[in-house]
Amino acid sequence: RRAGFRTGIYGTVDVPLEVDKPLERQESRGGTEYLLNLEGIGFCNGASLEWSWVEKKPCDSIVVLRSCLRVPEYPGDMIARYMVGDVTSAIDTCVERGTAYQYRIVALLQDQIVGYSNVLLVNVPSMEKLDKTSLSLVARHFGKGVLLEWAVSGARLFDGFVLERATCSQGDETADFRQIARVESKNLVSSFEDKGTLAGKTYIYRVGLIAGKGIPAYSNNVRIAVPSE
Repeated sequence: RRAGFRTGIYGTVDVPLEVDKPLERQESRGGTEYLLNLEGIGFCNGASLEWSWVEKKPCDSIVVLRSCLRVPEYPGDMIARYMVGDVTSAIDTCVERGTAYQYRIVALLQDQIVGYSNVLLVNVPSMEKLDKTSLSLVARHFGKGVLLEWAVSGARLFDGFVLERATCSQGDETADFRQIARVESKNLVSSFEDKGTLAGKTYIYRVGLIAGKGIPAYSNNVRIAVPSE
């Protein structure tokens, strides 16, 4: 099933999911209910998702499941499959405003399920409810750098974005942010690759919305550690 789903370098995919096991709740050893923890929020044109391993397992692909039903059930419609196992964030832009969606992540190894995430309910707001401008930012490792992806809600007229970075030694509240790039884009969903990182360092990122000569809104702060070589 083709959908407007993206993780920056990964495009829309249409790969059938062929597995022997039903997509039902799976208990892992040690009493952990899920092996992946899924979080996310809705914005005017989609849903921003981010997940992490609770108990790391080898995997070679990640599947994103979605359902638009409002009743509790496990999402079964595959909207994307990524043929790598280290994808940890994505943005789904094939949505209807004012609709609630349920998402679930499945990790596969040689087409066999090795882990599930929790089921996440995301409410995509209608235009009437967008009375405040906000930006949602996610970050992940990409090669030797960091890939940033963000989404805008509640704003229609703006001129671009400013990307700022700080080291984490000062902490989130007092971080000394410095501009690293300016993106001349009016898209509600955008991305940027920061290639100026150093191995072994931890950074904090944020994105500012440019409107005229000011920055009326900033995104959430995202902390990410660059692996040592």
